[in-house]
Amino acid sequence: MPPLAAGLTMPLLMVQGEEDRVAPAATNAELLAAALPHARLVMLTGCGHLPEVELPACVNDLIAAHLS
Repeated sequence: MPPLAAGLTMPLLMVQGEEDRVAPAATNAELLAAALPHARLVMLTGCGHLPEVELPACVNDLIAAHLS
């Protein structure tokens, strides 16, 4: 885990595309989410490296739900 991430204690929303070829989930997001007790990882089907660009409405809904 990156040293800065070790001290995170707040609820975290992590959003990643299942088709991300730049930062594959198995080597990045899944490991980080597993190491952080308050992290929630959402994998978006059919989405690549930029979920906020590829599926903006879906990402906005996830963020709104996370913040409420």
